[in-house]
Amino acid sequence: MPPKRKAVILPSNNTVRDISKKSWKIGKRIGIGGFGEVFVCQEDVGKAVSPSASYVIKIEPSGSGPLFVEMHFYMRTANKSSLDAWISQKKLDYLGMPTLHAKGQYEVDGTTYRYIIIDRYSSDLEAYIKNGKLPLKTAYTVGIRVLDVLEYIHSNGYIHADIKASNIMLGLTDKNKVYICDFGLACKFTRDEVHKQEKGDKKKMHNGTIEYTSRDAHKGMDSRRADIEILGYNLLHWLSGKLPWLGLLNDCKAVAESKEKFMADVTGLVSACFGKSGNKAIEAFLKSVAKIGFQDEPDYKALRKILVKGLEAAGKKFDRKLDLFSDRKRQSDETLFSSEDSEDEPPKKPPLKGLKQESKRKAPAKKKTKIQESDTETETTESISVQENLTPAMKHVLELKKKREAEKDAKKTKRAPRTRRKSPRKP
Repeated sequence: MPPKRKAVILPSNNTVRDISKKSWKIGKRIGIGGFGEVFVCQEDVGKAVSPSASYVIKIEPSGSGPLFVEMHFYMRTANKSSLDAWISQKKLDYLGMPTLHAKGQYEVDGTTYRYIIIDRYSSDLEAYIKNGKLPLKTAYTVGIRVLDVLEYIHSNGYIHADIKASNIMLGLTDKNKVYICDFGLACKFTRDEVHKQEKGDKKKMHNGTIEYTSRDAHKGMDSRRADIEILGYNLLHWLSGKLPWLGLLNDCKAVAESKEKFMADVTGLVSACFGKSGNKAIEAFLKSVAKIGFQDEPDYKALRKILVKGLEAAGKKFDRKLDLFSDRKRQSDETLFSSEDSEDEPPKKPPLKGLKQESKRKAPAKKKTKIQESDTETETTESISVQENLTPAMKHVLELKKKREAEKDAKKTKRAPRTRRKSPRKP
């Protein structure tokens, strides 16, 4: 069991002075992570920190690896002048990338703490996932914005390696803007300005969030195509609410093997998630990913174009709005691109007023038996028809699941059941 994380101790007067000698006042805590904590903060002007302060300070013990990695990534890529130059060069309205405002360290009771100060954001994207999915327009628009950021960090020799909804934040004042955060797994894919070789590193195998980890990351390799593949799996999940390997997450090797099989049959992968209706845009996106070479630079423009076409095919347009705050639109999006076999339960009808509980009659036993028999026949027929239409990759996943279940059953039978003796009662 990992050691319990110790609470961060704030400096005297809740004030830090960064390396440029600017003072910052620390306010209330708004987040806790595995290694440290996040607080609101503002420039020290002799007043209490406003609850609506525009900055946050992330503090962790100096022995923490993630913040060390994140700090050095920000130092090399997140200065305001570089971000502004990229926005101007690419003619963007904004870039969903945090700006590093300050960094430094302080010591309390013999413990050294490291910190960074970046822009404050609103909630993460995961808070808006409903029934496992995001609204169609939201998913595609976020995908386009994430590609903008990935192109920027790749141009600086870095990959993110952990794209997911909980690492994507909405803007504090403009919630139609999204920002990628948490660069604790960010790393260089180059060495001396040359792309790393296609060689696995056992120490880095399966890094990231297992649902979305790329095939390269499963092998411990760093590449730009890995980030694009991770984004592709997120899009697939956000739009369908499914991934074929979700039942295998306790076995990294099984998940990696499943992804290899399905990425060799992208049509089968999309069908496994969306059913017969499929999704042409996501299929085209993942097929493009499958064609990218290990050292190749992705065609970001072409990938963005695929997602824009996905919006247009659904009767929408890329107008830079996320469409997160309309229940009607969310419901219509989910209906449009939901698979044929929806797992959502129908809404429960409210009980009628004036009826007593005793007035509810049970159905006769014979009728109940007939209904059960009919349901069993229908389920069996559907099961047979589904199995006949399975692709090789889908059959492979089912075989893996059966194998894991058989192994669990074998372990259970080996364990002899313990008999618990009752102690005699005292007179």
